[in-house]
Amino acid sequence: MYLPCTRLKLHCPFPNCTTVLMVKKCMTNHLQTKHKLSATDAEIKTMEIDVQAMKDEILGEGFKGSIHLVVFDLETTGLISDITPSPHIVEIAARLFGSSEHFTSLVNPECPIPESARTIHHISDDMVQASPPIQHVGQLFIDWTETFSCPQDIILLIAHNCEEFDKLVLIRALESVGITLPDNWRFADSLQLFRRTHPGFKGYHPYSLESLYKRFFDEAIPHGHRADGDINALLRLLMYAHGATSTSAQQKIINNLMSRYGRIIPSPLRNPTNKHPAGSFLNWWGVFFQTTVHPALLQ
Repeated sequence: MYLPCTRLKLHCPFPNCTTVLMVKKCMTNHLQTKHKLSATDAEIKTMEIDVQAMKDEILGEGFKGSIHLVVFDLETTGLISDITPSPHIVEIAARLFGSSEHFTSLVNPECPIPESARTIHHISDDMVQASPPIQHVGQLFIDWTETFSCPQDIILLIAHNCEEFDKLVLIRALESVGITLPDNWRFADSLQLFRRTHPGFKGYHPYSLESLYKRFFDEAIPHGHRADGDINALLRLLMYAHGATSTSAQQKIINNLMSRYGRIIPSPLRNPTNKHPAGSFLNWWGVFFQTTVHPALLQ
């Protein structure tokens, strides 16, 4: 029998993190109260699972990949709405966390940029006229992620409001030109992350990138609403909020993303019927966690 805590531990890149220890404690308490095991027997029971067998079952035999955290941002021709369910991308920028690896490009949307969008990011039709279209830039972006990763690695793309905007726009844009999203891409939302790690902020859109930057650094984002400026701002926020070094910050960010308060975007890691397997990275353990651990244990 597989215990939920083992599934959680299995998918955590840092198995000694506080989240895993919390879950193990919950399961030990559950075995004591519901199954009447002694404290010693309950603790031993949580350690008896064949972790490698579970790992092989879910990830494939011999999985030894790494996780690469990539901060990214898009500028577009507008917001997602009933009228424009798929706004066109006019700029992409991304940076590998803790590295100088960087990608940025203007994108020709092959349509006029509305004035409402131009007033926000100040990208004009003339600026993108000589830029490549999304079918070219999208493939370059994918190729760039492959320069620092192996096929068995996970590319964890994090953006502010990713769940509601950037992920959807990027997937639809690539799909529209016949580009298949890499199977090893996962997405995470820094807006949800800050709501979880810094609850209680008040005011007008208190968790917007601009509001968070103003709150933490008491200044406006340099070159805000341009993709490059926004990823630099998000990188600074993530570093400030999660650790003094890139290594410790990345560990804390991933641990927090996979905490029990994470918002899950259903999209199994390995599901041949799912056209877009690169859903939220959180579902790696969140789906198992939510469906196998009774909520009462988490109070």
